Amino acid sequence: MEENTAALEERVQTPILTIPEYVEAAAAKHGIDPIRFKRLVACESQWKEDAEGDNGTSFGILQFKVLTFNHFTK
Repeated sequence: MEENTAALEERVQTPILTIPEYVEAAAAKHGIDPIRFKRLVACESQWKEDAEGDNGTSFGILQFKVLTFNHFTK
């Protein structure tokens, strides 16, 4: 059974979340359907943290391009 949103958001503050738990908490925090977000991650990277795509120009579980990642992490 999946935990409620408040419990997951609280656990985001600790480093013990698994990646699927973190994805679910982040989705809930930002008002995104967690199931759809998990499906997106599965489609983009099959949950492989070290996934690379687009001939090495996209990285991670969500397949961000370096320029996009840099833009949103400033």
